[in-house]
Amino acid sequence: MPSYFSVATRARASISLRIWFAAYRSYKRIYHPFVDLGIRLAIARLFLHSAEVQATPWHNLAGDKHSLNWLSPPHAGLLGTGIEFICPILFALGLFTRATAVPMAILTLSVHTSYQTRDANLFLGAILIG
Repeated sequence: MPSYFSVATRARASISLRIWFAAYRSYKRIYHPFVDLGIRLAIARLFLHSAEVQATPWHNLAGDKHSLNWLSPPHAGLLGTGIEFICPILFALGLFTRATAVPMAILTLSVHTSYQTRDANLFLGAILIG
């Protein structure tokens, strides 16, 4: 098999790759937990703000926002608001993150299909699922 690169070029590429992998490993070890915490807090803030707005006395628990065919609007609003209150707190604390991300993703996608069709809902659902 012919070699298109000289030995010096391959050595430089090998050293460069080792430096990049070492930088990535240090990022994963040092910075990744802080980035992860920041993302979790931002997502939790979105859901908690929505739940706070829905739970105010002048607003009726958003039966129109969480409309489901198999559930009455008041019960759907109560279920959606409950998910938006409980799951983000556990998600922000890092407790049961996968188990709390699934109902939040389902809620986000149901809001996207029935209430507001925004790309941000799809992006948030993808972040929660992945």
